[in-house]
Amino acid sequence: MSAAGTRDENDAALGVVQRVAVLANLQSSDEEGLLVSLWDMEMRYTITANDGLFVVQSSDRGTAPWLEMASESLPVAARGLVLMLASRVRRNLGYPPTANALDSAGMPTGVVLEPDVDGLRLRWSENGAPCSAWFPDSIKGRRTAARFAHIAMHSLDELERSLTSHDGAPVFA
Repeated sequence: MSAAGTRDENDAALGVVQRVAVLANLQSSDEEGLLVSLWDMEMRYTITANDGLFVVQSSDRGTAPWLEMASESLPVAARGLVLMLASRVRRNLGYPPTANALDSAGMPTGVVLEPDVDGLRLRWSENGAPCSAWFPDSIKGRRTAARFAHIAMHSLDELERSLTSHDGAPVFA
């Protein structure tokens, strides 16, 4: 997968996001300027394209959007959104949560978290191509980056399969 993602990779990523949204009992709407818009009575999740970045945001009822992460790659941003929905999906399916598998200490081999402009940059490679994701430098941003580090080198298909597998394999087992 190239850092920017091909059209087929981007379409596949959006397909996974839509399937996971259904499992999370979220509504989807087409809104101008938004690649993804998912919502329910309490939460809203979006992915937008802005200045060469794919930006993932969330907001709860009546609040301004919160920047969760950004990446130059739509498949990477999609993984971030799917990870945000993971607990909700597994709860809806009656499966155990993923938290323990994602909260282990330290960065996985091959993943580096470093300071970046106004935030934190997570770096790794996929099939020899450099990949990265940006997170806000906050307590929540650091926690999200650490959780994302554990899924960074897994494909969206593996992530989706793990969400719908009782034991969480291959990603959360």
